[in-house]
Amino acid sequence: MDKKQIKGMSIQELGATVDEARRVLFSLRVNRHAQHIKDHSQFTKMRRTIARALTEMSNKESQHGK
Repeated sequence: MDKKQIKGMSIQELGATVDEARRVLFSLRVNRHAQHIKDHSQFTKMRRTIARALTEMSNKESQHGK
């Protein structure tokens, strides 16, 4: 997910995105031990997506609080 998509989301959508990305990251971790994963960059991509969404959520919440 790119930065433009994340910036255009509402706080609820960002929360749902974080939840989904965390589920995907968990399943990747489980599959890493059960099977061979070909693309290890997926871990980094999911962690960055989570971080971007959480940062944008924090920014939007602080703007609404002012």
